[in-house]
Amino acid sequence: MQKFFATAVAERDTEIIVADVKHALHGRVSELDTNAFAHFWKDGISGERDEAEVVELKRLRVLVAFGRALRTGPTNRESISQQLTGGSLHAGQVGPIIDDFCRRDVMRETNGEIATSLPLFQLWIMDVGVTKLIASTLADDLENQLGKANDAAYVKAAEITELVTNWPLYRGKEVSADSVRAWLDQVPGAQDQRLLFTLLKNMKFMTAPQISEALSQAHDKAVVKVTPPVKRDNKVEKRRDLLVTYLDGPGKSGSFYARAYAKEIGLLLDCVVEPARVVRRLGSEGDQPSALVIVDDLAGTGRTVAEGIDAFLRPIAETLATTGVPVVLILLFSTEEAEAKIRQAFTRYPGVTWRVHVCELLGNENRAFLNGETGFWEDSNERDRAKALCVRLGTGLYADALGYGSQSLLLAFPDGCPNNNLAIIFASRAGAHPWTALLPRPAS
Repeated sequence: MQKFFATAVAERDTEIIVADVKHALHGRVSELDTNAFAHFWKDGISGERDEAEVVELKRLRVLVAFGRALRTGPTNRESISQQLTGGSLHAGQVGPIIDDFCRRDVMRETNGEIATSLPLFQLWIMDVGVTKLIASTLADDLENQLGKANDAAYVKAAEITELVTNWPLYRGKEVSADSVRAWLDQVPGAQDQRLLFTLLKNMKFMTAPQISEALSQAHDKAVVKVTPPVKRDNKVEKRRDLLVTYLDGPGKSGSFYARAYAKEIGLLLDCVVEPARVVRRLGSEGDQPSALVIVDDLAGTGRTVAEGIDAFLRPIAETLATTGVPVVLILLFSTEEAEAKIRQAFTRYPGVTWRVHVCELLGNENRAFLNGETGFWEDSNERDRAKALCVRLGTGLYADALGYGSQSLLLAFPDGCPNNNLAIIFASRAGAHPWTALLPRPAS
């Protein structure tokens, strides 16, 4: 009535007719919000809060269907049921909800036709209520969908246990299920944790027996072919005919695998020497080694190994050419691009007899992210979300969040994790935004 009176005063109209009432009514309806009618779907609900919210949501969906039926034709139970959308409420549930509205005198059913007891409420539902109530139910639907997605993505304890069961000791310690869970828990959100767990599931974690087997096969396929047969008085006697070295410094991964190679083929550990001592051993009087074997674990980009080969051969190339001692480089893993770069480095020393043996070539399947390829991800969208997450978390942990050369090589060894892997796996950070690595690299 206040709206009618204000309009009449403004227009200096002394008579209020039906047309004036309808005009004012339509204007007023568009101004009303859900709070004006919320008691119609909120009142009269018994039970706990969670149960009450479910009942309220069902009532809202029936009202939305009722409003749509008002716009298209008759408003009976069948037409209202036909206007339901989504699978959260089925037609069989409409009848009891309408009965409840009628019992509370929110609705009335006459000869099968359903209408609201308050005409203003019915007009509001048909004009603006459908849109406003959909917004209310949509938020709940989205929350429900998010909840289901999070439930499906949650990394279960059994999955973690199954994963770490096949992992070897890392730097002498077990990588436990608890440590994997703690690493995942640094990221809030089950879906992001699932992305990180997918990375771990696709990581190649070498075991000590696998490494021993690879080194033994490398010896048979590469070193034996360029060296004369070994003559030993008995099986217990250690061989001493080879000189074994590495490219990085003492205490690094190269020295570890050089010694592992010597142990695997029964070579005296005295034959494993630092790179700086190779010149002296080659220049000493007495029998020369039948071959100079260089052992390394990984060539990712090939740059570090190629530069190491160049620096190593430059001072001894003439001696090697004179003595005829062949050089055999054994790499546990290498990418194709790295192998090509390393072979190119050897060609700069034409007087040296050399051979490169890669135990296993790493392909695209060993990389977490590769432009233009989905890889082990379900689709490109999942791949891009995972990459963005790794970049966000890894920025500041290492020079490149995706590892050295942005290679994102999912590879780990019992003694260390290559820096070609993702930074979030091997690097840590203290401070305001701390991060704890799952497989921390040894301190330099």
